Amino acid sequence: MKTIYNVSFQIQVGIIKKLLLIQTQKRGSIEVAFITRCEVNTELRHQTIRPVAETDIVKTDSIQSVLHVVHDCKRGFCKVIEGNCEERSEQQTTVLQNQTYLEHSSRDVFFYNKFRLSKLPDKL
Repeated sequence: MKTIYNVSFQIQVGIIKKLLLIQTQKRGSIEVAFITRCEVNTELRHQTIRPVAETDIVKTDSIQSVLHVVHDCKRGFCKVIEGNCEERSEQQTTVLQNQTYLEHSSRDVFFYNKFRLSKLPDKL
């Protein structure tokens, strides 16, 4: 889940990797999130985000908002290939022969889905 959060009074963008509930005798329970920090590139037409090698551990009340992002196939170097692919419909999987399909790369490059951001309140 991509999110906007606050660390040391700075707004950051990141990917929530894990949520943890810590029980203590003195303070009761504390919820924390492990968030992979992302860099935001605003020079391009679309604002893109990509993870960097830093992880922040923050209280969950520091999380300010959820972002809706879409995988960027162009900057992720995804390929259009021909071959057999699987199509999944509900609980049934079908193998399609000799199809042209998009094979996504494992590169984590995303851009903000600005249309979805405007519709976010009705989906929460």
